[in-house]
Amino acid sequence: MNLVVLRAVLIFVALTGLFAAFVLCLPWSQAVDIYKCFGIDLPATIASPYLEYLTYLGAALSVMVGSLYLMAGISPNRYRNVIPFLGWSLLFIGIVVTHHGLRLNLPPWPFYPDPIISFLGGAAILFLNRRA
Repeated sequence: MNLVVLRAVLIFVALTGLFAAFVLCLPWSQAVDIYKCFGIDLPATIASPYLEYLTYLGAALSVMVGSLYLMAGISPNRYRNVIPFLGWSLLFIGIVVTHHGLRLNLPPWPFYPDPIISFLGGAAILFLNRRA
């Protein structure tokens, strides 16, 4: 049972990262429109080529990291040695996004889901991995 739940958590976390593949397929103007749909109001200075580059870099890294969680979720026995690292990595991400989200005084949406998924997912992965 613990292994089934561990797999589900790993796959859920993977999907939260893999959704960024959608952003990689969009032209920048449409990506900005998607941000606005989620309530993220971007300033006019968003036309910076470097900021656009960093956004696509972040999306690519999210897809790569999501792929790691997906591989572990599909075959947890094969990736048993990596799973604790993935759990601790999520806790680290949770600390980083919480610190900077609070420092920047971000509104609850879309900020809160990131630390919630990171802390709960990381703790669940570590706990379930020990029990599986």
